[in-house]
Amino acid sequence: GEHDKKIGRLVRLSSEACNDIVSLASNMLDIEKMEDGRLVVNRSPMHPLEFEKMLAKMTGQVAFTEKNIAVLADPVPQGLFVHADSYLLGRVLQNLYNNAAKYTPEDGIVRFSVTREGEEDIVCLFSSGDPIPPECRETIFEKYSRMSGQGSQYSKGLGLFFCKMVMNAHHGRIWVDTDVTGNYFKLGFKLADRDHTGRTSVRDAAHY
Repeated sequence: GEHDKKIGRLVRLSSEACNDIVSLASNMLDIEKMEDGRLVVNRSPMHPLEFEKMLAKMTGQVAFTEKNIAVLADPVPQGLFVHADSYLLGRVLQNLYNNAAKYTPEDGIVRFSVTREGEEDIVCLFSSGDPIPPECRETIFEKYSRMSGQGSQYSKGLGLFFCKMVMNAHHGRIWVDTDVTGNYFKLGFKLADRDHTGRTSVRDAAHY
């Protein structure tokens, strides 16, 4: 009955809180490795099914259900293989989904997509809500950034800095586009970098 539901919710919330702590610790350790040039990026072409499996783990958060957020994913276009380290990209997406769960308002939408635009494959996570102000769109990716105003919601922890470091390590980029409906967190992987498929050790990823 109602009692069981409450216990179930508490168990799920406790589990997510533990995952948050593990995620923060992992981010800190991997940031340290990247700053020391010790993190190995192991790229391979990612099959669309890999994305499906990855997203299945991230979309069941309690906040999505309780806030009645529609969590959608556009199918990855056939034949479009993003060349990335699937473990690190999974960690980046986990950080972006955690943000989306926290900051998307009730009855909102979170939508994942992959597209090819010009010389880049772009992985995008859209979340509805207040657009991040223009002056904050760079600073949210800085280490320990703190912002005033409505953008401050994105400044907690090391999640977005970790995402930026991973994209630097891929010689790619991360940025935010906004419109009146919300925020588009985008990861750009250059097609020209596909020759680098395989294991590469990251040196000075922070300085690209």
